[in-house]
Amino acid sequence: MHKNINSNEAQVQLDDIDQKQNNSDDQQLDQENELPNHNKTKFLKVLSVTGLIAALTAAGTVTSVVKFCDPRSSIPDDGFNPTPIIPDDGVNPSPTPGPGPTPDDGDSPTPNPQPNPDPDDKPGPEPSPAPGPTPDPGPEPRPEPQPRPEPPVPPTPDDPIQKLPDVDYMKFMWEQHFKDKRSSIETFKDVEENFKYFLIRTRPNIKIQDINISFNRVSNTDDKLGLDKDNHRMSVRFNNESFNLDIGKVNDSTKPIILKVIKSESDPADNGKIFSISNWEGTNNNKKIDPQKTSYEVLQIGYSKVGPSPEDKTVLEADIQIMKMPGQVQNVPPTLSKEITLLKEVFSDSRIDNQMTGIEQWNTSNIVSMQSAFKNSSFNGDLSNWDTSNVIDMSHMFANSSFNNQSITNWDTSKVFYMNHMFNNAKAFNQNINTKQVNVNGKNYNAWDTSSVRRINSMFESAEMFNQSIDKWNITWVEDITKLFKNAKKFNQDMITKKIKVGNKEYMTWDTARITSLEGMFWGATSFNGNIENWNTIKVENLDNIFRDAESFNRDISSDIQSTRMHPSLPKKDHYIAWEVKNVKTINFGFFNAKSFSKILKNWNVKKINEETKKGKKNTVSWDQGTKSWSRFDKPRIGKIY
Repeated sequence: MHKNINSNEAQVQLDDIDQKQNNSDDQQLDQENELPNHNKTKFLKVLSVTGLIAALTAAGTVTSVVKFCDPRSSIPDDGFNPTPIIPDDGVNPSPTPGPGPTPDDGDSPTPNPQPNPDPDDKPGPEPSPAPGPTPDPGPEPRPEPQPRPEPPVPPTPDDPIQKLPDVDYMKFMWEQHFKDKRSSIETFKDVEENFKYFLIRTRPNIKIQDINISFNRVSNTDDKLGLDKDNHRMSVRFNNESFNLDIGKVNDSTKPIILKVIKSESDPADNGKIFSISNWEGTNNNKKIDPQKTSYEVLQIGYSKVGPSPEDKTVLEADIQIMKMPGQVQNVPPTLSKEITLLKEVFSDSRIDNQMTGIEQWNTSNIVSMQSAFKNSSFNGDLSNWDTSNVIDMSHMFANSSFNNQSITNWDTSKVFYMNHMFNNAKAFNQNINTKQVNVNGKNYNAWDTSSVRRINSMFESAEMFNQSIDKWNITWVEDITKLFKNAKKFNQDMITKKIKVGNKEYMTWDTARITSLEGMFWGATSFNGNIENWNTIKVENLDNIFRDAESFNRDISSDIQSTRMHPSLPKKDHYIAWEVKNVKTINFGFFNAKSFSKILKNWNVKKINEETKKGKKNTVSWDQGTKSWSRFDKPRIGKIY
């Protein structure tokens, strides 16, 4: 109706314009008869331009009125289509366009978010000014205030998928994210629980207790799907409606992540959409999601089978690796698939919200590797319920992370082989991880039992706040201890070799008898002056950088068999010469800038060091430079000085 009224008004305007134009034309003709012939041509040109402008004005008026009144398309039919055509695999597709304004017609503003500037994108050089005097620029004008960018538009209630009836919604989501995407090693019960959790998080109005699920020809839902059949069918009964969902193709030990985008900085149109991802290079329709610019919730945990690796001896043929969840992950399902054995890099490079839920409930009793699990992560959540009793590899686990809470103080590490770089550059970490007997859930064990550890190199490197006692650690089987406290600026604890008993285990603490290199161990540990006077160094060959920049260190580490008298509990067969260095071959920068050191080490046996020097080896470079408090007569007889 409004369209007709506006059209009539437009026609009246046109008639009025035509009448005025006719009157103007009559007047111009009268004048034209009086003009000389040589002016007629010029006057007709002006008259033509005037008429053209009037015609264009009238046409623009009609176009604007019709355009303003053009009706928008209505929401498409909500009926369920088993194979709807949507632009991608998200749940927020745009409705089919009807007759109406195009996206660029200016009728409604379209958000145009600007991408985040790349730190590597730098402006090019300014062009050189022309030669001549530089004019005075005068006072700088005050910059105009810039408007704040509009926040991404959240999914609207008019989302056609959300408007589907519950049953049609279930069918649609099953087709999009579950059919042909199940794993051979998951159980039928897993399939049911995954689907129900998905519905809880995406369709809160559906009451899970109203859903009854069964499987055709399956008597035990704890059975695995396997690869021998692709005709499994799930029967669903919901609110007196019954329908079937085909499981479809079963994949060999592989399952994708299903995630819901909460907020995308790079593509706000993805907000609220749901995607299935087998790898972060693209979704199942080749759409790439940048997890560093996208906050998201995980609705289903993905995984894949990995083969053995010669570099990683903890990976066995049957191991299942969880899919990584980097970037701005917010929430994860509380149930971790029991088939998963590897959590390698699971949250590496993540910016995890402090309120993230789900992870604290994971059952990790089957996990053998947590390598780099939180490397470069902002995670600082509760891991007290994690069962680490079968973990072999914790290397790099919290490296360069913000983690610092006491939830790991009772971890069972009795089977861990690798702790190298575990807290490397974890600048905030400072928790009690000494060996101690604990009781957790009625089970007695020694927490932080390090008796199986082989590598602790760089474990606390650059962990600047760490200063906890680890004097009860059993390092009997450690092979690599290099750079253990490099740049651990606050660490200053005793690590004496002694026999103790923790729980029902009796052992020797800080037994270094197997160590062949102490390279860089206290390099840059500026506060360290702990007691290490009775270490067994009989097999050590490398002392490069051991006390480099250890500005506070000044302990008696002279070779003295009498030092073992400090521990009469040691049986006679275990007696040794502390700090015996007769097998050391290199000491480059060994005491470089150890400003406080002044002890007498002239009894050190440095024969092999000097032999290597005579062979032309550079093995004594600046070894004692900067030792201001150390008399040259108390130093080992290294090099040509003596």
